[in-house]
Amino acid sequence: MNDKRKSRERRTNCVRWQKGKVYREISRAQRVNEALYDKIFKQQERYSEWLCSLASSEVLDNVYEYLVREDILMLLGRCDLPYEQARALLDLTDPMDAIFGEYAKHETDRIEDIKKAIQRCAEREMRKHCVD
Repeated sequence: MNDKRKSRERRTNCVRWQKGKVYREISRAQRVNEALYDKIFKQQERYSEWLCSLASSEVLDNVYEYLVREDILMLLGRCDLPYEQARALLDLTDPMDAIFGEYAKHETDRIEDIKKAIQRCAEREMRKHCVD
C-alpha cells in the first residue's frame, strides 16, 4: 500500500477513550474529507501515469505542476477541511485541477523566496568565518 494512503488511513482512525473503552469516531466532515482525498489521490495517479507516458523532455515541462499537485495531495492527507469546504471541492468534476489553478493564480513570488534563502545562507556562512 502506498505510504501516502497508509498515512491518511492512520490519521482518519480517530480514536478516543471513554469509560475505559475505545471508540472509533469518524465525523461527517471526516468522511467527506476522506472521499475528497481518495478522489484527488486517483486524479494524481492518472496524472502520474500520463507523465510517465511522455518523452523525458516533455516530462520536464510538467515537473513543477506535478510537485505542486503532490503538495496539495500531502496537505489534504494531513488536515481536514470543514464539511462545507470539503463537500464543495468533492462536488467538482476535477478538484485537483481546480485547486492547482487557484494556487497558480495566487502563487507567491518564489524567486524572492529563493533570493532570501540565498542571502540567509551566505550570511550564515559569513558569520561562521567571522567566528573562526
